[in-house]
Parts: sequence; structure tokens; C-alpha cells
Amino acid sequence: TGQQAATGQQAATGQQAATGGGAGGVGGASSSEDGSEDGPPSSAAGEPEGAEEKASLLREELGGMKPSALKKRAKEAGVEESKLDEADDADDVKATLIELIVGKVREGQQQEAMDVEA
Repeated sequence: TGQQAATGQQAATGQQAATGGGAGGVGGASSSEDGSEDGPPSSAAGEPEGAEEKASLLREELGGMKPSALKKRAKEAGVEESKLDEADDADDVKATLIELIVGKVREGQQQEAMDVEA
């Protein structure tokens, strides 16, 4: 049952991160609280189709990792060292690192989408 509690905690953290909370909004996506949207969120934000779903899956995967492994993954993704240092001082280091990684992955996806369009 400890595993179930940990999984529930990860899901809650992932949900919190998906709404931009818990990580100081670093690299997080914001959404309308009243639910009003003028179109699909991915196209409205200029992101490729399914980007939010991919980000959610990535957050879930990263949620099971230790902070040291997240730092390594963040470095591999190209997160700046200064951002990693700032994450060390955050209230929720793990959530902040996750959002930094997700933000870098999104940047890469947006760049790829722009390259395909050009």
C-alpha cells in the first residue's frame, strides 16, 4: 500500500504541475480556470497536436525519479546550470526540476514544428 500512496502522490504532483502550480510556474502551461477556450489548447498555444498529452506522460515518467536523476536528465535536455541552481532553492525541488525538463522538451518540439513548416 506504500506503493499506492506514492503513486497517488505522484499523480497529484503531476496534476498540480500540469496546471502550472507547485513549481513556481517554471516552464508550466497555464490554463483557463473558468474553462473558457476559443479553440484547442495545443493549437492556441502554438504547440504541436498532442503536446499537452506528451507533457503529461513525461511528467508521470519523471515523477518516479529521484532529484539527482532529474538533474542529470535536465542537463541532458539542455537546462542551464543556473536554472538547476535555482531549482535547488525551490520549495519543491523535484517539481521544479520536472517543469524545467518539460519546458525544454516543449521548446524542442516547438522548434521541430517550426522547422517542418519552413
